[in-house]
Amino acid sequence: MKFKNFIFDFSKKLFNDQKFREINEIFEEIKKRQKTVIIDGLDHIENYNFPEFELFIDFINQLKDYCKVIVLSRPLLKKLEWEKFNLSNWNEKQTQKVLDELFHISDYQIFKKIYSITEGYPILVKYIAEHFK
Repeated sequence: MKFKNFIFDFSKKLFNDQKFREINEIFEEIKKRQKTVIIDGLDHIENYNFPEFELFIDFINQLKDYCKVIVLSRPLLKKLEWEKFNLSNWNEKQTQKVLDELFHISDYQIFKKIYSITEGYPILVKYIAEHFK
């Protein structure tokens, strides 16, 4: 909910350490690793911490110059010029691709377990995949 905490947590996960890094360092590392970034719950920032909402929007607008960015959110009040998709559940092939490319889960039995639990619901796929990791 707080931008400063978000950046610190982002850096910790990216670099596997507790060192605070500038945003440009984070961007360069993401680009170097060819990462895809998924950000979930932007609507919570808009609804519960609006004073910092623009910081998140600016970050995402800059980040998309360095990597693929996926923002999962309920509809926002602010109109953004981002490409939008209404998500439905992923089919088996789509779920398998996400698990392989984003979470490096290629074991067929694990994939089948995740798919049977989530039925391809994107947020649940992410949550369960992180659990398996």
